[in-house]
Amino acid sequence: MNLSIKSEFDFELKQTFYIGFGYLTIGIARTLYSAQVGVILYLFLGSYNLVGAWFAFDNIIRIIIQPLVGKISDNTKTKLGKRLPYIIVGIPSAVIFLILISTINLMPINPEIFWLLIFYMFLFNFSMAFYRAPATSLIPDSLNSKNRSKGNAIGYFMQGIGGILAYIISFIIIKEEIPITFFLTTSIVGIIMIISLIIIVFKVNEREFKNYNINISKESNNLQKNSENVDLINEKTSILSRFRNMIKKSNKNQISLLCGVFSWFVVYKSLEGLFPVFAFDILDMGRGDASGLLLFFAISFISMALPSGILGSKLGRKNVITFGLIIFLLACFLIFIFQIVIIIIIGFILCGFGWAFININALAYFWNMVKNEKIGSQTGLYYVFSLSASTFGPFIIGLFLDLIGTQYLFLLCCFFLFLGLIFLSLVNQKK
Repeated sequence: MNLSIKSEFDFELKQTFYIGFGYLTIGIARTLYSAQVGVILYLFLGSYNLVGAWFAFDNIIRIIIQPLVGKISDNTKTKLGKRLPYIIVGIPSAVIFLILISTINLMPINPEIFWLLIFYMFLFNFSMAFYRAPATSLIPDSLNSKNRSKGNAIGYFMQGIGGILAYIISFIIIKEEIPITFFLTTSIVGIIMIISLIIIVFKVNEREFKNYNINISKESNNLQKNSENVDLINEKTSILSRFRNMIKKSNKNQISLLCGVFSWFVVYKSLEGLFPVFAFDILDMGRGDASGLLLFFAISFISMALPSGILGSKLGRKNVITFGLIIFLLACFLIFIFQIVIIIIIGFILCGFGWAFININALAYFWNMVKNEKIGSQTGLYYVFSLSASTFGPFIIGLFLDLIGTQYLFLLCCFFLFLGLIFLSLVNQKK
């Protein structure tokens, strides 16, 4: 019996590792896109606010497409399985449009080229959204419930590795004075993504997942019932009505924490999207060098991810989140005061540690406030706030930067982190 359980766990672990290559493609493509496209947009627009607005548009595409494709993939039945067809189409499409975006770097700056860039950006984000939900759904499809947390950790670790690879490749290859280096960078990233896809196709067999057969059986049994009640379901599950219902059912502690989540995600997403533009504009750095600085943030975050979860369990999640916010805030203030490369490196290392303390513990802390039967819907509410911050954060910060000056990027980050501390302090831990 023990040998059977061990062999089953080994199989699940191997499958999760191979599935993780889907996460790796998400991490490497999204990180390269966020780090490099902002500078190209800034060269065309000359406005942080407008750069942030286009990044907001990217997230709106994700909000619309990802849940839709995820739902469709739940009911897909092919020889390859439910999820793989979307991954097989999505990854190569994303590679093609990411490379096409890099060709804009070789063209003159004029309105016609700008709209071509926007067209490529739309298709890239559509392609990424098309396969992201199916790719991440492979983990719960393949694992028993008791192993899903471990599987999710492996997936996001692989995504983090993808992000680090994107920063390293950008730092080594991209040279501002040689425009074709961005094309070479996207080509290398594209090759890594295609190799990852090949690994997934040949190593991941959905039809061997025990949950795959269970879900197919349930879908068949419920198909007629679902079709008869489709109008009622659509009425009850509209996004706006569900959001209102979830807010009504949330208590003061949950709302306070969610406002904190919004505040600190504004900071994280603004740094991810706007720091390369800041480095290009204020520090007179090339895009590759700016990516090299963000690499310190990414590495320190990954190195502290596991310890921060352990500390949260032992010292209390609210205490660890508070400590992380203070570290993050002080690091941003340090960078604002000096704005030199060595201080930015030290600051980003501290920011990565702080972000690990915050992000690893925040969702678990939120779950502790929710009844077990409401975890699913309330988790959805958590992601509404974090994704809203991802959508509007760069736009909000960009608007202020246009009004008061680019050099105040990190001071604005301090302000929103301080807001996060205030909202977190309103959470009554005893309740």
